[in-house]
Amino acid sequence: ASVLMMIIPALSVFFGWLILKEKIFVINIVGITLGLLGAVVIIGVPLVLLGISDNQTVFGNLLIIISACCWVAGMILSKELLTKYSSLIITTVSFFVGMVTFLIPAANEYIQNTAWPTQVSTTGILGLLFITVMSSVSAYFLLEWGISKMPISRASMFQYTEPLIATTLGVLV
Repeated sequence: ASVLMMIIPALSVFFGWLILKEKIFVINIVGITLGLLGAVVIIGVPLVLLGISDNQTVFGNLLIIISACCWVAGMILSKELLTKYSSLIITTVSFFVGMVTFLIPAANEYIQNTAWPTQVSTTGILGLLFITVMSSVSAYFLLEWGISKMPISRASMFQYTEPLIATTLGVLV
């Protein structure tokens, strides 16, 4: 999935140029081309040469591409909003919208099993707090702050570090 998300920098450069009128440099195009070629090789080799392809894999890949498009749309919208609001406000509103969105499924889950809060250990609660505060809130705040300081096309280039970080953490954890 993290390899397939390498489409984000290409989409960011294209839509940053198209919508935000950001400049495109040759180095951006070279970097994106190399990144996309790498992703195509990693994804394409199993699909084409080894014949590893089923409906679930194709559907999953399609969902990841849609997710990447939504991510880029969110970054462009954030870039526009950052001209009026601080990155802290945008992050707060984003998390509030996410909380409201998941309120109905969470309430449904609670109705089905009202005893679940008593079944969560202290370690589970601390893990949830860490994931929420340290990982999610800080990461999204830093993303908003970062795209307020640089063009989306440059900020999205950091996406190329994701497979390395994901693979490293996957091996270590």
